[in-house]
Amino acid sequence: MKVEITYGQENLDKIARFRVFCYEHSPYSEKINFKNYPDGLTDELDHKSYHFLVYSAEKLIGSARLTLLNRLAEIPYIQEFDSVAEIDSEEPFWFYSRLAVDQSFRMNGVGRMLDESRFDFMESKKKSVREVWMIAKEWRVPQLIKLGCHVVQIQGQSPESVYPFSTLDDIYLLKASIEL
Repeated sequence: MKVEITYGQENLDKIARFRVFCYEHSPYSEKINFKNYPDGLTDELDHKSYHFLVYSAEKLIGSARLTLLNRLAEIPYIQEFDSVAEIDSEEPFWFYSRLAVDQSFRMNGVGRMLDESRFDFMESKKKSVREVWMIAKEWRVPQLIKLGCHVVQIQGQSPESVYPFSTLDDIYLLKASIEL
């Protein structure tokens, strides 16, 4: 397995379709599937993000995203967390998102490989960026805590939520410091 790093639009169509493919083979398939997202899953951050791709024998088996942002308000779905106004940073930070792993490769270290690659990348880019923020589903929290993240806020399940998963799971806002 190898990790490839791309930026912006490069491979974005393939990445967007891969995300939906992964969700179609998960408990979230009712929300994210090719019927609801025929062109793939993408948002306003993809064009200015680093995309980490894991391949096995030329087949894409994992992807994740890392974006340099200036304000927490730029994070999609951040409005789900009511304490953001109190903790907004004036310094640039990394936003860590969009982990997707092919069902047949889950529990084989692909997610860990993507996590480690993103943290290594952040450390190599230092740029006086001291923080990384993320929104995660509950099952991801223990893995992120092992990487040095801590929970800032938990948002319970909500039928009114705009976040696609919060009707099924609690969602967590996490943060970590990057060693400079």
